[in-house]
Amino acid sequence: MTVDIIMFKRKGDKLSDVETVNDIPSDVSMTWGPPGASGYSVAQTGFKIAGAGGPNDYNLKNMDFGDMPAAMREGRIDIAMSLTVNQDGLLGYVQDLDSTNEIDVIRWPWDKQAVENYNTPLSYATISAEGFSNDLSYEEFPALSTGYSTYFTPDHPKEATYEFVKTLMDNKKEVRDYHSALEPFGPEFATAWLVKDPSVPVHPGSEKWMKEENVWDDSFATLKDFENSEFSN
Repeated sequence: MTVDIIMFKRKGDKLSDVETVNDIPSDVSMTWGPPGASGYSVAQTGFKIAGAGGPNDYNLKNMDFGDMPAAMREGRIDIAMSLTVNQDGLLGYVQDLDSTNEIDVIRWPWDKQAVENYNTPLSYATISAEGFSNDLSYEEFPALSTGYSTYFTPDHPKEATYEFVKTLMDNKKEVRDYHSALEPFGPEFATAWLVKDPSVPVHPGSEKWMKEENVWDDSFATLKDFENSEFSN
């Protein structure tokens, strides 16, 4: 599963000149969500890649995601970090933000190559405006995407990891029924969105299950690949 970070502004004359995050004035009220949440840290990285400011350079308000729609309506914030799930799904607070406010997207100014050159496990994504009720200025716009994965330490027993993965996959209907964002959950989805990076190897227990189910791809990094790479030093 991926979470794809974008920025929205309140429509109006006050922010009419703000087209990218580099245009955001330091005194405008903005939120990246609650510190410690993945969205906050990804937004911070997005600003860094853009060469924009950090948390101390803005009038940044820390707040829970569920508070953002009302805060925008009441004028307590003018810019909010938002996100899509798997590059098209909208969580409840994002739907509320979109349906009860007049908002527009603030573009990230970088391209895919800039994200790759920044040497971060995050990735570049393109989001369509079709899923939003507001009339956005762009039909498509970039997002900074992070994968939601389960991590085990290398010394975690192979068989225990195997049983964990197998149990989830054998009960994928129950997983899908838990939340709408998990509707695509399954072997194909898990492998399609798996991080293909030698610095993030697949645990041997997961590798065993994938090979048994014929969903293993040789582009995935094994623990042995990792141990023989520069990242293990």
